[in-house]
Amino acid sequence: MTRSVMLLAVATGAMVLVPGALAAQAVPQFSFSVRNNTSISLPCEFRIGGEEWRAIELEPGSEWRESGESADAVAQVRCKPPVRQVAYQVTPGNRYAFLRKTPQSAIKLRKIDPQ
Repeated sequence: MTRSVMLLAVATGAMVLVPGALAAQAVPQFSFSVRNNTSISLPCEFRIGGEEWRAIELEPGSEWRESGESADAVAQVRCKPPVRQVAYQVTPGNRYAFLRKTPQSAIKLRKIDPQ
């Protein structure tokens, strides 16, 4: 399976590309996107299909994106508290964001719009 990973961060109004594969690739058949719309860093993990969990640190305003060629891709994302303790299923072609309704409420993953 060919795949690319990008983590975007907003810093002083400029988009910064943080390590990811930049090689030319075929048009992806799946694309996942999860944004941190909170004011704190979120230590998270993700996996696609039966792969091992991989750690990521989602800084405030950053976005995890992954794409590839597998037609049957399913991703899961989970984070440490104060994020609600579940493994969220993320479907291809949709954008998701970690959000908090009030400063005291748990942080939850919500679908925000299609890509």
